[in-house]
Amino acid sequence: MKGFSLPPQILARFRSISLERLEKLEAAWAALSRGEGNAELEANARQELHTLKGDAKVTGFPEVNRLCHKLEELFAAAEQLNYRVPEDFDLVVTMAIRFVAMLVRKKDGAALAGIDVDGFASQIDDVLAEASTLSAPSPAAPALPSKIPPSPPPPPPPRGIDALDRVSTGTQQRLAAAATQVFLEGIRSMDPARARLHAIWQTLSAQVNALYAAPLEKVLARHKEAAEELARELGKEAFVTIEVEGVWLRLDAAEAVDTTVLHAIRNAVDHGLEEPDERIAAGKPEAGEVRVTARTAGGWVELYVEDDGRGIDFDQVQRRGEAAGLLSPESTRRPSEEDLLNLLLRPGFSTKSRATDVSGRGVGLDAAKAALARTGGTLALSTRKGQGTRITLRIPQATRRLTATCFQARDADITLAVDDSWRVTVARTDEELGIDPLDALALSPPGRTAPKTAAGEHVALVLQRGAQTVVLRAKGPPETCEVERLCPTGDEHPVEVVLLHKRSTRDRDDTSTRSDADARSVETGTLDWEQNREALLVRPDRLLVAQIAGSARGSA
Repeated sequence: MKGFSLPPQILARFRSISLERLEKLEAAWAALSRGEGNAELEANARQELHTLKGDAKVTGFPEVNRLCHKLEELFAAAEQLNYRVPEDFDLVVTMAIRFVAMLVRKKDGAALAGIDVDGFASQIDDVLAEASTLSAPSPAAPALPSKIPPSPPPPPPPRGIDALDRVSTGTQQRLAAAATQVFLEGIRSMDPARARLHAIWQTLSAQVNALYAAPLEKVLARHKEAAEELARELGKEAFVTIEVEGVWLRLDAAEAVDTTVLHAIRNAVDHGLEEPDERIAAGKPEAGEVRVTARTAGGWVELYVEDDGRGIDFDQVQRRGEAAGLLSPESTRRPSEEDLLNLLLRPGFSTKSRATDVSGRGVGLDAAKAALARTGGTLALSTRKGQGTRITLRIPQATRRLTATCFQARDADITLAVDDSWRVTVARTDEELGIDPLDALALSPPGRTAPKTAAGEHVALVLQRGAQTVVLRAKGPPETCEVERLCPTGDEHPVEVVLLHKRSTRDRDDTSTRSDADARSVETGTLDWEQNREALLVRPDRLLVAQIAGSARGSA
């Protein structure tokens, strides 16, 4: 009923009992999935789950009710497989239980900042659909015993995933967000649940990590045969070589490169390479050549698509530019070759007056350039008349190391970081200023206590990026570190897990805005440094949103 709220004591009792039910449910699932359960344990788990689902509906926790319904579907599917489930099935059940626990802890039952319940429910549906295709246990196989557990089944063999074909960037980021929530829930938990959740996090983050990048050789290999077949259809002969071994790209960049290279090869074969008679007359081999090569340099992948064809006809480009009104025929200044090459990258511009079945009118480089730009890449053209054309792509390499400002949480053994797009200065005050990142993330590690600080010892980090300013509470001054992104989440998510690698020699703080003592503390470091330690990379602007939302819910 709109405007109706239950008394606080009833909600408190619901939370307490529900968390106990979830602990029992997680223990039951662990036993069942190891083959150590029995029919009584299975029945009890189903009863706990069904009761929790009903309680959540009555007390106004719709998302808890929804995930409990999904858990019932998962348990039913697992029963059909005699609980001999793949690893990803086990992971999604465990995550669902822990997500329900997080939702129960929230005062109003809403999702925590960054949790996409709809997206997670969709992932559960995918797992259920995949489970429905697995072979059911043989009828001769013994049923789940009432008292004596069966021997544990052998672990399922690992199954490969064709990342480029099956997992989009959005799905990858949702999986990364789910893995991150498992890590955060591990921080909130006591042993042995903490150790189990951390093991799950490591397994899941490794799977997500494999989805982050694609080998360029695999992405482009299919274009060789198709291009050579295209040349034969056009009455030409062409050799296409693709030499990009050992080069990896982010998935979003790989997709943009794939589209660009396909367009470039088809245009080279259709428009760049001459007819056999023309090549022989020019003193060239009868067969033309298109080469795709790549190298890494300074954090970038440089990829080249080159042909040994006729090159770009600049006179024709100029005539088409004048006809399209992009160049003035009355101008006394002849356009430079650079001007004319840039003209070829203008949207809709083409040197062809008619379309072909192969590559249209040559339109597409502008779209390819725009797609690369969205991934941080660039495209450039160069040509030599009678010798061929080169298209050069520069794309950020698939690396996840970055420079960050790292600092210690005020009242817990947790290292936090912000990326170097934020300018950081340190302020010491007598007052509590800013956001506590752990509060904004609803993190309450066991044993967390309020920090004891004397007057003038409160430390605040003032973060600025453009017009944005966010103040975070810290235990002490920060230091500049190098971190590796383990499980990259989307920009809308307030946090992701990173690995501390080393202190950075780069000091990007403006020491003129800090005291000498603060400047020295950054240089000497205030962190309890440990190589390869996991830390939380926070997004200050999203923390601010989470803090405001939490305050609004708390006052409602």
